[in-house]
Amino acid sequence: MHMKGIGSGGLEALLSVYSSRLAPELPFSAPALAFRIRALGRPGREAFLAACLSLAESEGSPFDEDDRPEADDIDELVQLAESLARRTGPAKLERLLDGFAADACGDASCDAAGGRDEDAGAGGEIRQRAGEYARIFGVDEAGREILLFAYAMEQCDELDTLYSSVPLIQKPRFLASCLGAPEARVREALATNGSLLRSGLVRRDDDDPLTEFEVSPMLLDGLAGLSGSLNHQRLCTRSGPARFPLEDHPVRKGVLEAARAILDSGAGANILLYGPPGTGKTEFARSLATDRGKTAWFLGEGDESGVKDRRAALALSVASIDPASEILVVDEAESLLSAGEAVFLGSRGGASKSWINGFLEAPTRVIVWIVNWTRYMDESVLRRFELPVRFERFGDAERERAWKAVAKDSGLELETALVKQLSLDYEISAGGIAGAVKLLKLSGGSGDRDRVERMLRVSLDAQADLGGAKLAPGAHLKPRAWDAEALETDIPFDNLERALATWKERRGGSGARGLRMLFWGPPGTGKTEAARALAAGAGLKVVARRASELLDMFVGGTEKRIAEAFREAERDGALLLVDEADSFLRERAGAQRSWEVTQVNEFLTRMESFRGALVCTTNLLSGLDKAALRRFQVKAEFGALKTGALERLIVRYFPAIVLPEDARSALAPFDGVATPGDLAALADRADYLGAAFGWDELVEGLASECRFRPCEKRVGFA
Repeated sequence: MHMKGIGSGGLEALLSVYSSRLAPELPFSAPALAFRIRALGRPGREAFLAACLSLAESEGSPFDEDDRPEADDIDELVQLAESLARRTGPAKLERLLDGFAADACGDASCDAAGGRDEDAGAGGEIRQRAGEYARIFGVDEAGREILLFAYAMEQCDELDTLYSSVPLIQKPRFLASCLGAPEARVREALATNGSLLRSGLVRRDDDDPLTEFEVSPMLLDGLAGLSGSLNHQRLCTRSGPARFPLEDHPVRKGVLEAARAILDSGAGANILLYGPPGTGKTEFARSLATDRGKTAWFLGEGDESGVKDRRAALALSVASIDPASEILVVDEAESLLSAGEAVFLGSRGGASKSWINGFLEAPTRVIVWIVNWTRYMDESVLRRFELPVRFERFGDAERERAWKAVAKDSGLELETALVKQLSLDYEISAGGIAGAVKLLKLSGGSGDRDRVERMLRVSLDAQADLGGAKLAPGAHLKPRAWDAEALETDIPFDNLERALATWKERRGGSGARGLRMLFWGPPGTGKTEAARALAAGAGLKVVARRASELLDMFVGGTEKRIAEAFREAERDGALLLVDEADSFLRERAGAQRSWEVTQVNEFLTRMESFRGALVCTTNLLSGLDKAALRRFQVKAEFGALKTGALERLIVRYFPAIVLPEDARSALAPFDGVATPGDLAALADRADYLGAAFGWDELVEGLASECRFRPCEKRVGFA
C-alpha cells in the first residue's frame, strides 16, 4: 500500500478528482503515470491491468505470465505501462488510461468544473471535516481546498512525488489545476498574510517559495478522524485558584490598573509577562484572571498541550475561548515569538516573523504571553504588545511572602523568624522554595526547629550547587569586627553617613537625585565593609553585585544584568553596592571592542537616571573613564591602617590577646602597610588554631600578609 494514513474512501475520491483535472496538462512521465494509476483505486487498477494486457496481446507483443504484476503494486504497474508505451506508443496508453480515469472520477461523484455537493461530493467525510476546520480557524474556501490537497499529498506517496517533480515555477499552476481554481486565487490563499497561514494549520517560512509548505499534525489527525473535539479545553490546562491577591505582585506602579482595564474592556489585546524564571509571572496571570472573575486556560510548551504544532493549537484555542469569561495564557512562549531563533533557548525552533506579527496584529481575545527572555524577539514583535510587564528576581519581601504561601499550600507551618532568615540567606525562586518545602514534607514535615531548618537548608544548598538558588551575600558568614574610627580615609566616615542621611531625607521629593559614591584604594582596606556599615546605619537593605555576577557571555547580556541590578535596588529602596566596578568604568577611548563601550555607556546611563544610593568600589583608579569619575558626588580613598588604628582593630578582632607594653613599637613596621583585610584573614586563622594563636603568631602573621606589599603611603585623591 502507498497510503500513509486512514480514511481511504474519501482520499480515493480526492485523488480521482485531482487526476482527472491534471490529465490534460501532465506530460508522459513515470511520476505522472504512478499518480494516475494510484488514483484509479483498486477496482480501476485491476481493470486497467487487464486492458493493458489485452492491448499488448492485440498488438502482437503479449507479456509473459511472470511479468504480470498485482493490482496493488504501483511500481510494477508503472513499469508495465512504460513497457507497453514503448511497444505501442504513449498515445494509445494515455487514451486507455484516460478512459479508466474518467470512470473512476464518475464513481467518486466528482465534477471536473469544481461543482459538487458538499456532503456527497468528492472527499465525503474528509471534506466535511476540512469544512469544520475552515470554519473554526476562519479559513476561506480556497484555503479549505488547499488543506484537502495538503492532506492528500501527505497521505499519498505518488502525489507527493509528482508534486516534488514539478518545476517550482509551475507549482502554482499545478495546485490551481488540482483545486479547480484560478492560479491568482491560489497565490492569494498562500500569501503570508492570508487566513490559511495565520491559522497555523499550514506553515511556511518567510524565505520559502510560495508553494513549499508543511501541514500541521493536528490537521492530519483531524482529517483522518483521529482527533477529539476541536476546542481549547482539549489543548489547554485550566488554571487553579490564585495564591496571591493581585496587589501582592511587585510590578511597576500603574500596571495593575492597565491590566484590569484590558480585561474589562472586552476587546482583544496582547499582554507580555517577561523576566527570569521563578519571578512570579505565572502566578500573576492566575491572580489577574481571578481578580477579574475570569478563568485562565494555559497552553503549555509543545507536547504538554497534546499536539506537536503549537501554532495550530494556539489558533484553535483563541477561536474557542469565551472572551466574556476566559483568558488564554501561553506559557513558555519563546518558540512562538522568537522568529526562528528560539533554538538558542533550548526550544524546537521559532515561528516566522510574518506569522508572529500577523497573529499579534489584530487580536480577537485577551492573550497573556509568558517568556523568560526577550533576547531573540524581534523589535517589530515587541512593539505589538499593548502591555509588556517586566518581572524582576524576588527581593527579600517577595521571597518571604512566597515561603509563607508555599508552606500554607503544603499544609505546613514555618516559624516567622526562620522564614525571614531563609529569605535573607538564599536568593531563590518560588519553584525552588516549593522544592525545599516538598523535601521537608517528604521527610515528615515536623520536628524541632533545628531539624526543620536543617532539612530546608539541605535542599536549598543543593539547589545552589545546581545554580537554581544563590547564597545571598554574607550568608552563613561570621560578622567581621567593625570600627569606623579605625578606617584610613580622606573623607571622615561620619561625613559619608551625613551624605547618605541627606539623600534619604530628600528621596521621594520633587527633583530628588541619586547619591553616587566611589570608594577606591588597595584590596582589604575596608571599602565593601564601609558600604555595608553605611547601609546598616541608615536602615537600608543592600543589593550587592560583583563584576562576576554582572558580566554575561552573550553580547548585550551584561547590559541587561546591569539594568536589572539598578532596577532591583530602586524597587526595594536599597543601597546598590557594585564591587570591582572598574570592569564597567574603563576609559572608553582605549576600548578595542564595541561591547566594551556599550557596557560603560549602559552603566553611566543607569547611574544618571538612578535616584537611589550607589556605592562603587575599585582597587584600580587609573584607567577609569573620566566621564564616569565626574558622575560621583563623593570619592573616598581608603588606605592602609596607621599604628593607632591597627591597635584598635587588633583589640576588636582578638579580644583574647593581651597587647604587650611594646606593642606599638612591634607594630611600627606595619604602619601604613597592614589593612583590615589582613586582620580578617588572621582572625580566620586564629579561629582554627584556637589557644595556639597568640601575640607572637599575630605579629608573625601580619609580617607574612604584608611581606610582598609595597610600603607606600598615598595621601589625597589620586
